[in-house]
Amino acid sequence: MDQLDWQPPQSSPSRDNPLVFELIDGRPTRGRKGWGNVDGYDIAFWVVVIEYPDRFYVAKTWTLASWEETHLPELQEIVRSFERLTPPTSELQSYPNLTVVPQEEESVLETRRQTATVVHNTMWAPFPADPPSAVEFELIRYTSPAGELAAYLTADPGDGEQHPAILWSHSGFGGINGWLLDEKALELNDQTVLPFARAGLVVMAPSWRGENDNPGRYELFYTEAEDLLAARDHLAGLPYVDPERIYLAGHSTGGTMTLLAAASTDKFRAAFSLGGVPILSAEHAYPEAPFEVSSPREHELRSPARFVSQISRPTFYFEGEYTYQYNYEALRRQRRR
Repeated sequence: MDQLDWQPPQSSPSRDNPLVFELIDGRPTRGRKGWGNVDGYDIAFWVVVIEYPDRFYVAKTWTLASWEETHLPELQEIVRSFERLTPPTSELQSYPNLTVVPQEEESVLETRRQTATVVHNTMWAPFPADPPSAVEFELIRYTSPAGELAAYLTADPGDGEQHPAILWSHSGFGGINGWLLDEKALELNDQTVLPFARAGLVVMAPSWRGENDNPGRYELFYTEAEDLLAARDHLAGLPYVDPERIYLAGHSTGGTMTLLAAASTDKFRAAFSLGGVPILSAEHAYPEAPFEVSSPREHELRSPARFVSQISRPTFYFEGEYTYQYNYEALRRQRRR
């Protein structure tokens, strides 16, 4: 590929840039934008999914267009050209409906204890969490099997009451920082835990081992689950928290952590996963994955869908307007009733 004078845009898709198309052959057709690397260059691509009763057709279309120049008419013409019985090709892959995902016999933590795995230290240089900018919060340390880890926590209201609490599992990688408590995020409808605190909830936003300046190392959806459960125990032990009303929520990587934790314990009142990944695979290309990405078992041990039958408390899974997980149906059908 020739060298390109092109940079990935910094903006996100807008409502004027829809990713949901009209019905094709009477079936729902949805798409999402992603980024990949071709010969060292970041290139945009579309993933389009067409649903049939027994099968999904998934097409990946590469484009040099920026996020704002998505060429929707051309893409829709490509989608319309797909016939129901078109055999899979390099551009059009066929996946059976995921009505069944194999379930592990043991719990998340027990399955991992019985499995040998090799984890490499790939986390970038640690940085301490910022001092909290919001007066409602303080920076504390909680005890996990990995050691003393950083967390943001709302202070004791001082009214002698026990309050409901929410444990927020952060998105992204590297830990917690000031953006979780940013007033500007309220205006931008971006990620912040301030609304929870201002609604009267006790809020704890922990970091995991290997993040910030914490001991331990980054393992990507693995022993970090033990840290999350330890954070819950810390919350439950506070005199101003009602241990029967502790909720769990998280977005993106935090949403995946939320699903894994919901399958690991019945101690949360309810759990809310926003954009978590039910089935981990090499295509997700998480940065500097600390395990052998060619090993299917390493992905299975980090995939919430393998443990979803063990979820026993109310758990809510949310997807955004601009994304689509074709394996969500597997998650829904195999939940514990």
